[in-house]
Amino acid sequence: MRTRAQIVERAALHVGHKETAPNDSILIRAWLRRCGVDKPAPWCAAFASWCLEDRNMAGALKLGRSFPETHEPQPGDLMYFATDDRGHGHVGVVVDVLPTLVLCIEGNSANRVRYVIRRRSDVRFANTRPGERAEPTTELLQVWDKAPLVEVSYEGTR
Repeated sequence: MRTRAQIVERAALHVGHKETAPNDSILIRAWLRRCGVDKPAPWCAAFASWCLEDRNMAGALKLGRSFPETHEPQPGDLMYFATDDRGHGHVGVVVDVLPTLVLCIEGNSANRVRYVIRRRSDVRFANTRPGERAEPTTELLQVWDKAPLVEVSYEGTR
């Protein structure tokens, strides 16, 4: 089982990876195959599952809900939210937390893996490593400055 730091490191390895066709690339297909999906499909949960390594789930809400909910997220936890009322959602890996904001690495965000800032009040969090405390980091100031603040919306999110 990966530690919180290893989850974040694994997610960061692919920041910038882009789709070569809608919901498709060699890496995206590999992440989806681990989750039992054999064709191009929304892939945020497959990416997050790969980062965690101990879950193989293609559904964002299913993945987020497979862990205990937390209101005190730490790096290596999951951020997730519903994107419609039919059970679809979006999920990302928590990288850093401020009192009102959270920095995540998300797959299938603007058709790539990227850093995104979310308002904590707009999303839910899953504790992926109960009992394990995250090590503080000071290397993220430049990332916070460059990552976009993305509103949670049903529209435009897969």
